[in-house]
Amino acid sequence: MRKYIAILLLICIQLSIPAFSFAQKKEDPTLQGYFQFEKNIFEIIATSIKPLSTFNEEINEEELYMMITSAKNKFIEGSEHLAGLNIPSTLPNDVKLSLNNVKKELSIGFKLLEESLFYFSEYIGTRDPNLHQKYITKRNQGFHYIDGGLPH
Repeated sequence: MRKYIAILLLICIQLSIPAFSFAQKKEDPTLQGYFQFEKNIFEIIATSIKPLSTFNEEINEEELYMMITSAKNKFIEGSEHLAGLNIPSTLPNDVKLSLNNVKKELSIGFKLLEESLFYFSEYIGTRDPNLHQKYITKRNQGFHYIDGGLPH
């Protein structure tokens, strides 16, 4: 019986060592810088796309134009926040390069979503199916860049 208890204790100790190691890594200033950068990125994205979540079929055209204008402005602000977001200098060069690419892709995504809303506002006024298709294309491209630019 003592033999099994000793084996269980050894297993528990081995399982707790990686957890202890991970806990130390979470306190590492380099990782904290990365986690803060990642948090900032997600906040910028959430703030920028928030106006899009309020679109619905039951609003009048004036309210829709106001929402579109608000959403366009949020994407512009999001791009500006991304441009001003500093990558922590404590990170390794390859990670800094990767995060710089994240910033670029997200910025492109915001620009494409802003353009898509221009086409959508034009479509509302004219009901031209070509403008609607341009809106859909730009919107999909924008979300593709945002999804591709998220840190993994």
